[in-house]
Amino acid sequence: MKAAQLLALIWILIPALGCAQSEPAKPEYFNQRVTDSNPLRTEQARELDEYIKTIAADRRRFEQLFQPDYSSAAAFEKAAEPLRAAFCESIGYPPPVNGPISLPPIKRSVKTASAFTIVQCFRFCRTCIPKESSLSPDRRKGKRR
Repeated sequence: MKAAQLLALIWILIPALGCAQSEPAKPEYFNQRVTDSNPLRTEQARELDEYIKTIAADRRRFEQLFQPDYSSAAAFEKAAEPLRAAFCESIGYPPPVNGPISLPPIKRSVKTASAFTIVQCFRFCRTCIPKESSLSPDRRKGKRR
């Protein structure tokens, strides 16, 4: 009886072991030469170009947004406000912010700019130049640290 059970178990496990040892099937990826899609890309470029030319030729929206007043500089600035607002909206400026924006004042001087540059160069030297090199800032007058 035990021999029959053992034989049945082996009979069941042999195909399973064979499947486990075989390589998994590789998926078939889409494979096409780039040049095969040139006609489609050419047509898409032509359509996009035509769309841009159509929009550029339609001056109605521009004339609604911008009616310049050349009587004074202040009048011109006021007349340009709708055009500026539409442009800012189209590019997403200013970015949406929750709460008030408070930017710290930036004061630059020659002293801070030169110190910043020296610190950056020193960090570069320490990380990129080997300690054994004569260019290394870790070597001082022939002494190794």
